[in-house]
Amino acid sequence: MPFALDSNPSNIELSDALNYLLANFGANISADPNTGVITGPTGQTIGYLYKYLSIRYADSADGSLNFSNSPTNRQYYGVRNNDSSVESTNPADYIWQRVAGGFGTTKFLFYKVSGGRQIEFFVDTVAPGYSWQQDDGTAIDLDAISVTITATPTIYQWTATSTPPARPTTTTTYTWLTGAYTAPAGWSVEVPSNTTPGAYLWAISITIVQTGGINTAVLDWPNPAYAIRAVGFNGANGATGNSALTAYLVQDQASGTPAFTTPTSGPSAPAGWTLATPAVAVGQVLWYLQGEYNSSTTLTINGVAPNTTRWTGPIAASVFQDIRSDNWNGSTPPSFANPATWGTAGYYIERTTGTAILNNLGARGTLQAGTNPAISGTTMTGSGGIINTNGTFALGNSVGNIVFNGSNVYINGISSTTNNNTSFIGIGTSSAYPPSALISTFVVNQTGNVVVTTNSTIGVSTTALVPCSAEIKLDYLIYQNGVLIGTWPYYYKAQLCKIDPTASYGIDLSLTFASTAVFPPGTYAIGMASTARNVFDSSGNLLAVSTFLTVFSNNAAFQAKT
Repeated sequence: MPFALDSNPSNIELSDALNYLLANFGANISADPNTGVITGPTGQTIGYLYKYLSIRYADSADGSLNFSNSPTNRQYYGVRNNDSSVESTNPADYIWQRVAGGFGTTKFLFYKVSGGRQIEFFVDTVAPGYSWQQDDGTAIDLDAISVTITATPTIYQWTATSTPPARPTTTTTYTWLTGAYTAPAGWSVEVPSNTTPGAYLWAISITIVQTGGINTAVLDWPNPAYAIRAVGFNGANGATGNSALTAYLVQDQASGTPAFTTPTSGPSAPAGWTLATPAVAVGQVLWYLQGEYNSSTTLTINGVAPNTTRWTGPIAASVFQDIRSDNWNGSTPPSFANPATWGTAGYYIERTTGTAILNNLGARGTLQAGTNPAISGTTMTGSGGIINTNGTFALGNSVGNIVFNGSNVYINGISSTTNNNTSFIGIGTSSAYPPSALISTFVVNQTGNVVVTTNSTIGVSTTALVPCSAEIKLDYLIYQNGVLIGTWPYYYKAQLCKIDPTASYGIDLSLTFASTAVFPPGTYAIGMASTARNVFDSSGNLLAVSTFLTVFSNNAAFQAKT
């Protein structure tokens, strides 16, 4: 007796199939050999007689309007059952069903074949479950079940002995769409945590098969057909392994790599080392050793004898060395005496000497070099240099220096300076050596510019009672080793003079003179001579000619050191 018909059934095969349906489904079951549709008691389609089912789409109840193989924007879908996989292009061959709201552009026809040439349809934007398939425009084979899926849900339980646990007394449900299920009381769907030595892990597994159309499955845990199996066992704890230790040593950064002894007895550091982390100061290096301690009293573990510590190292945790910037392009290390090794960018600081080579230096406070340099009045103490944030500075030492004390710049310790303070030196007209007015001597140690200065008060001797001005011509005479080598003439005219009735010289004149010349090394003297000493009245008339001058002079000659 056939349960399915081929494409060309005989009358006897049709009769047998109908009799089978009537006998198994009741008197209200009917089958149409022309359309292949099998209907149930309420007129619903419950299956098909033939192997293939074709699907087409249209916009009218008879399929004549916009007959298509695509659901996009269609209002109806039609089905045709026969034994040919070639789909008919005649709308009249199909049975048409209206889709509420139409397919539009986002809805599709999904189907699920569940066996016995039964099929379910579903219209929506997505499939309702994992076993549903979207119509792809080809004939559907009703003898091909949509999907077959196998799952093996498993539950677990630990016991303290090798005796299996009691079997569950209740069933649970497996959901095919999500793969979710629950475990009976006392059991778990995941392996529970357990670290107890000697404990056993037990499991029950049920293999289930989904052939389509079923959303859930009953998991029959009480069924003895599903064995309770031992799947795990916690072994006894092993022997304690070796412990890690660290020993430390701090020493001066100039010292070499430290020594140590190994092994040591018990969990102890080598002599001179410590297990406590020490403090490290600037200029020190922290060294450490890595130790492996075996606490066993009988076993040798990993090559370490019982109750001993094996040490390896040492390793420098901090290393002091030269420092250079990322963009340093000079030699490593550079030579301070050889600027060619300095490069053109970056900085370099030598660890052993502290020498630094860099491009620019900025300071927010005082810059100082040397031994206690400090500004003291118009000179300095100590030696070296100091630049303060207010702009004052001193360079040199207590003997020779340049100082800016905030008021003036002073040059001290100039080479070859002699100061003479004399009073009432008579100045004649002779230039013979020594002259009548020898005011200073000085020594030049090297060829170079020498600055000669004098601050003088001149007394003019006159018998005139009402003089008001005086005109004087002085010659500054420069001698080297007693020989006149140069003359510097100097004219001076006092506009406002006054009589000093108590002085024999009659008129006081103040003058300042400075001149610079190149001098070779040697001993020099400065003298004065006068060739004009005239006194005038207020109208400019010559009153008298002075025959004698006196000078009180403070003079200097100096040359900067080079």
